[in-house]
Amino acid sequence: MTEDRNPGLQALFDAARPTDADSAFVERVMAEIARDRRRTVFGWALAGLLLAPVAWWLTGPLVALFGLVQQLLPDSLIEVETTWLATLVAPINSVGFIVGMVFLAAWRFFWKLRS
Repeated sequence: MTEDRNPGLQALFDAARPTDADSAFVERVMAEIARDRRRTVFGWALAGLLLAPVAWWLTGPLVALFGLVQQLLPDSLIEVETTWLATLVAPINSVGFIVGMVFLAAWRFFWKLRS
């Protein structure tokens, strides 16, 4: 290797724009990204704080609704005299079975509509 420098190549390097312009551009873009990120985090935090009381207010009625559903689902649709037959048909002789079948039919219907 030699220590000689090519004057034409040296002139090209000297004429090139300084790297400070590039770094200033990158810093400006990164500052905009950081500002957008802070704005987004602040928005989500504010939305969470505003929706937390609404969620707390809705928990009482939701718990009561789930309690009612829990009591309603295992009820028999048709009363069966013998206990062994009642035990045998219990999975299909309940409100839960009807709710499940309606849900599955709706799921299949909307799946067919989508495709």
